[in-house]
Amino acid sequence: MKLLKDIADIRAGFPFRERPERVDAGGVLMVQMRDIDGATGWVKENLEQVEIPPNWEPHRLHVGDVLLTARGGRNHAAQFASNEKTLAASHLLVLRLKPAGRVIPPYLAWFLNLPQTQERLRTFRAGSGIPFLPIESLAGLRIRVPNIEMQNHLVNLHQLSVDEQRLMTQIQDKRRELMAGVFQTLLTEIN
Repeated sequence: MKLLKDIADIRAGFPFRERPERVDAGGVLMVQMRDIDGATGWVKENLEQVEIPPNWEPHRLHVGDVLLTARGGRNHAAQFASNEKTLAASHLLVLRLKPAGRVIPPYLAWFLNLPQTQERLRTFRAGSGIPFLPIESLAGLRIRVPNIEMQNHLVNLHQLSVDEQRLMTQIQDKRRELMAGVFQTLLTEIN
């Protein structure tokens, strides 16, 4: 077991002074809480583009950063995997893995999304209105760190499970379409 602060640097997302203005082109992409997919452990596509704020470059996301929602009743994590100019919104925490930590990004996202880890994160939350995760508390989270081969194995098993759920949903949708067609045909034959 390792402490999160020993395997990753933790910082808050970009501190926008005002609500960022959306733009169609020439801006920077912004990951928001709604873009974190805790089920898959990946940042969603089609991010909103906003005006480039001053001094944004040190806050730019890197491939392999893990983003964690810091506000609200759920603290989902997702791996960032794009080379586009992108910032994390202020309600997200950015976890940048340290090379010596020997943890791969998809494993960390998967571990943070586990029900037992989510339960532990619940105990860290502070605030009387909208709860938030203090960085100092999160830094003390204990992470089980198996060898890289086992991390890859666990991530691959998780991906297979995600793929299975997606396929099952597609099968159900096709079954509904088939049955609607059958019912329509039967109703047509009755007239």
